[in-house]
Amino acid sequence: MWEVLSRVLLPVLLGLPLGALLSWISMHAPRLAHCRRKAEAEARPDAAHQLDDQAGGGDSGLRTLGRHGLTAVVAASGLLLALEFRFEPFWSRPLVLAVSVFLLLIALVDLKQRVVLNAMVAPAALAAVVAQWIVSPTDLVAALIGGVFGLAPFLATALVKPGQMGGGDVKLAGLLGLILGFPQILWGLTVAIITGGIVSLALLLSGKWEPSDHLPYGPFLCLGAFVALLHDPLSPLLLSIAS
Repeated sequence: MWEVLSRVLLPVLLGLPLGALLSWISMHAPRLAHCRRKAEAEARPDAAHQLDDQAGGGDSGLRTLGRHGLTAVVAASGLLLALEFRFEPFWSRPLVLAVSVFLLLIALVDLKQRVVLNAMVAPAALAAVVAQWIVSPTDLVAALIGGVFGLAPFLATALVKPGQMGGGDVKLAGLLGLILGFPQILWGLTVAIITGGIVSLALLLSGKWEPSDHLPYGPFLCLGAFVALLHDPLSPLLLSIAS
């Protein structure tokens, strides 16, 4: 009993400062990007109007949730708790832990600011490719294929339905494909699409969201990737069918 309690207590307690830190970072990380957009807005009146719309309107239940530091604390504690019961202890897989915390930060930034920062995605994509090449060059091909499979459907959606899918979400999907590789990315996208659909339906029924509103998709993509890091039942099935 004490062993189980200690396994629960440590991740929860560590999740409190971790969540608070990630919440603070998520509030300040987009400042540089915001300053750049503001400078562009001052140069173009039409862009200024668009910036005002993005800053002041279209608030959704998800964005309101993301503003609260409690969300980050609960999410961080839950993340460490899930890793603890999956890998026992959670710090036994430092790379998975680092990736998971990074995914949570991206999700928090998107919830609070409705932006997936290139300054976060681009270096992470480069790091993922370099890490795959150093650790296991044979898996680099799978990572690159995963990047294509992550990028392609979201890029197609963005092209077919402009405004429904942000460019940051498209790049994030590609990054997650590089991290998870193929075919693991397929399970991550499946989880993201299902959870995104459920939340969209719930918000629609609650009257807090309209189909024309932009739904930040980063949190769902990050959740799908995290679930795929913990457990992927789809890949073994696909590999067994292929063989």
